[in-house]
Amino acid sequence: MPAAQSGKFADKPPVLLQHGLLSAYWDWSWDEVAAYDLPTTFQYVHDQTGQKIYYVWPFLVIGTGSITMYDYGNEEDNMKHYRQRSPPIYNMTSIPNDLPLFLGYGGQDKISDVKDVQVLLDNLKDHDVDRLVLLFRQDYVHVDFVLGVGANQVVYHPLMAFFKLN
Repeated sequence: MPAAQSGKFADKPPVLLQHGLLSAYWDWSWDEVAAYDLPTTFQYVHDQTGQKIYYVWPFLVIGTGSITMYDYGNEEDNMKHYRQRSPPIYNMTSIPNDLPLFLGYGGQDKISDVKDVQVLLDNLKDHDVDRLVLLFRQDYVHVDFVLGVGANQVVYHPLMAFFKLN
């Protein structure tokens, strides 16, 4: 994130935000990040820079066959947070069909595996096909999308082209 409209980073507008790296430090759930952190962060960046904001968001399926809020691991804690025994399911079909989406996933990824991504894609089956870009790399694991050899050409170039179009 840039320092703002003044200072040594003033000419560096934000291009991409990715949350999650510090959520463990703050001990926030993903739901709290979405409810409190994201709106404040987005508003601050926009107010300071006037720039369009792009966001990368992870989602959780983890063997349940559905995309849910964070599972606290036991019914008692889930009841405390959600007033139900299991975490609520996100309604992914409420994502506007014309919202530009870029989804990247790898065939060797154990964190966000192909079956998990297929659950999301099943929920997005009515999405405008010209607004949904899929980047699948059979040889990629999770971290390869950020640090992999060739990620610049394989991931970042298509991602930046997507941003320019949208």
